[in-house]
Parts: sequence; C-alpha cells; structure tokens
Amino acid sequence: MDAKTGNLHISKDSKRGYIEYDPYVEFSTGEKKHFKHGIMDIRTEIAREAYSSGMLDNPAIKDFLKDK
Repeated sequence: MDAKTGNLHISKDSKRGYIEYDPYVEFSTGEKKHFKHGIMDIRTEIAREAYSSGMLDNPAIKDFLKDK
C-alpha cells in the first residue's frame, strides 16, 4: 500500500473552496482508492489570496512563500 497526495486543485465543494490535494492509496495489486476531500496546501492558498488582493509583492508574503 502506498499513500500519495494526488493532484492539487481548488475544491469543488463550495463550503471548502480552498486549494487541496485529494489523496489516494495505491495497493500492491495496482488498485487505487481515491478520497473525496483532501489536504489543504496552505502555501498555495496564501499565494492565491495574496495574488487576488494585490498583496503578492508584500515583503512578509514573499518571505513566507520562499522555499525553506
């Protein structure tokens, strides 16, 4: 069994609406079990909101989004 994060996307559930990965598990047989709701990617969500509000060039945002 191997857990993977899946593809990054904006949730289709209007109550969630944030950027997330829908994880799935791949079994040794090759079968995959996909899960409906996923794990939020906080860095991507902050980048999206900062871009939308025109704050992407803010030094605090830039510092947070740097690769660590």
